[in-house]
Amino acid sequence: MKKILLVLSLCIMAVYMASAQAGLPPAYQILTDTATHPIALPDSNWQMMADPSGKMALEQILQSGNFQDTDRKINYHINTYWVRCRFINKMQKEINLALPEYAASVDLYLKPGNAKWQHQHTGTLVPWSMRDRLKRITTVTCIIPPGEELLIYKKAYWNYTVSTPSQIGVDFGFTKNIVYKNYVKDRTHYTNSLKNVFLIGFFLLAFVINLYFFITVREKEFLYFSLFLFFGGLLSASDLSDVFLLVHPLLLDYLASFSVIFIYFFTIHFVRYFLKTFLRFPRWDKYLILLSILQGIIHIYLQFATSVFHENLSSLNTFVHLGYEIVVNGSIFITLLLYIRKRELATRLMIIAMAPTSGYFIFVYTLLAIYNICFFWFGASAVPSFISPAIDSVRIVFDISQPWAITILAGVLFMRFSSLRKKVAMQEVEKEKERNALIAQQKIELEKQVTERTSELQQSLENLKSTQKQLIQSEKMASLGELTAGIAHEIQNPLNFVNNFSDINKELIAEMREEISKGNYNEVNEIAKDVEENAEKINHHGKRAGDIVKGMLQHSRTSIGQKELTDINALADEYLRLSYHGLRAKDKSFNAEMKTNFDESIGKISIIPQDIGRVLLNLYNNAFYAVQQKQKEVAEQGLPTFERLATLYDPTVSVTTMKSENQVTITVSDNGNGIPQNIVDKIFQPFFTTKPTGSGTGLGLSLSYDIVKAHGGEIKVESKEGEGSEFIIQLPFV
Repeated sequence: MKKILLVLSLCIMAVYMASAQAGLPPAYQILTDTATHPIALPDSNWQMMADPSGKMALEQILQSGNFQDTDRKINYHINTYWVRCRFINKMQKEINLALPEYAASVDLYLKPGNAKWQHQHTGTLVPWSMRDRLKRITTVTCIIPPGEELLIYKKAYWNYTVSTPSQIGVDFGFTKNIVYKNYVKDRTHYTNSLKNVFLIGFFLLAFVINLYFFITVREKEFLYFSLFLFFGGLLSASDLSDVFLLVHPLLLDYLASFSVIFIYFFTIHFVRYFLKTFLRFPRWDKYLILLSILQGIIHIYLQFATSVFHENLSSLNTFVHLGYEIVVNGSIFITLLLYIRKRELATRLMIIAMAPTSGYFIFVYTLLAIYNICFFWFGASAVPSFISPAIDSVRIVFDISQPWAITILAGVLFMRFSSLRKKVAMQEVEKEKERNALIAQQKIELEKQVTERTSELQQSLENLKSTQKQLIQSEKMASLGELTAGIAHEIQNPLNFVNNFSDINKELIAEMREEISKGNYNEVNEIAKDVEENAEKINHHGKRAGDIVKGMLQHSRTSIGQKELTDINALADEYLRLSYHGLRAKDKSFNAEMKTNFDESIGKISIIPQDIGRVLLNLYNNAFYAVQQKQKEVAEQGLPTFERLATLYDPTVSVTTMKSENQVTITVSDNGNGIPQNIVDKIFQPFFTTKPTGSGTGLGLSLSYDIVKAHGGEIKVESKEGEGSEFIIQLPFV
């Protein structure tokens, strides 16, 4: 049962296929294969069908009945058309058929006899790796055995920017002749390749040299000539279609097309600037500027006209193309003729260099214009037979004229470059002379001004030194006063003990005399013991006062710059107490909490104790001053009692020492008002102070900064306005 159904389905399909292809055009009978050029298949032997979507597959096409006998009319809104035709080999030998294709993309479906469908793909914009058979000339080949028929369905796609069909048709030839032509083409191709490679290298080398000339002398003719050479090299590269952009042939075509625009543009402007037409022929120069712009517009129009207007504009485009190229090259040629009587060697050499190329273009495009007029208006039979051979014969003139023109123009530009370079060098020499004279004059004036200013500055410097000495002395005296107040307070305690025990001893001695007179020797011995104990206490507190005086004298004497091993913790603690008692001596109502956190592992470090003592004393004084000011501000807010004030603000100054791997860090912090952020960077500057006038010189922190730097250390500040400040001293642990 299954076999019967399969046979029936095959029969139905065969009948359907036969009915679908019943309208095939008559087969073209091949009686000989000796044609020497491609043959156009007669209109009666092929049919066409539009494919608006461009997505129809062969199976759909085989079932379609929309094929019509061709009238060669094309709807240019449609990019894809199908064509079908048949060939019959009436010869007694097989035929090697060649089908050249000129569309952007072509899919050929070949069915020789009863064989299966064969698919071949090619086209001018198809990447080389995807082209079948003869890649370089986009030609598909096939074999038709004797007496056999070849059925062809062809799907052709045009993008209307590069491939634009004037009409649809079927061309074919025979590989016996195509092979020979292809062999010749291969040979000429390699010759052309060598020529193009030479031209590319020649163009690029000249481009680099002339670009260097432009950078050196800044004359625009060198720039325009170098850009002309650059795009000329790109145009030569576009001829090597089997080397560059094999995957993107469309880009290669656009590269060639748009390179022509820039070649003409920069050629025109090179001629303008080299011949200085804007000076001698200003009206003609304006025409050349307009021409350089119009030629680009016309070229772009020719490139995209068909895809924009969706009309067959091939004949119009041909005449426009020929016309604008004749006008452009003719205008350049006329410009050269305007200067033919000029006796400058460079100008005459330029005319000699460009004349062959301009003459070639005028001659060739004139012949092409005659050819197209005869072809489009009077038919192919009216075309003079001498035109094609004449164009081929003068082609060698163009091949030679390119390196000829570039060589001579490069030589001319080098001559001009040498001349301009000498001119520029002479101008530079003159400018240098003027500059030297001006410098000499300015030097004399500056020497006078320097002498005057030096005298003024010397006087100012003397005044500044005197003022600085006074300020430093004032700062030292202020520090000495605070230090003295602290020393007085420190010594007061042991002196009080000495005075008190001295008075007690006087009373005890008087009492002892009375007991001696009474003979109470036991009482005398007790009183003597008390006197002896008081004497020891007097001696102890006397020595304590002496040690304080000795230490203060040692720390207050002028530094001799010699480092000593010093207990930094003891030094920091000692000056903290001195600073506090000094401020207390001035203001008995002031009280503050002092917190210390010393790292006992530090031991002794090598410093100049007098100098570091001054630094610490200055930082302590500033810290106590800051908390004192904040305490006063809080008190001024209407707080009646000290007890209530103490509950709201507790002035505190803290000192911390810490040892790290190679340095000792001393941190002095307070909970005062802090330092405003806009002046933090200024506090170490000399003479900068935030204290009221008369309260400070502004040298304390500056001197402290210099002392710490002299010890190889760092001093920095971290402050938050309204919360307090923290000064950090980092000294190397030596």
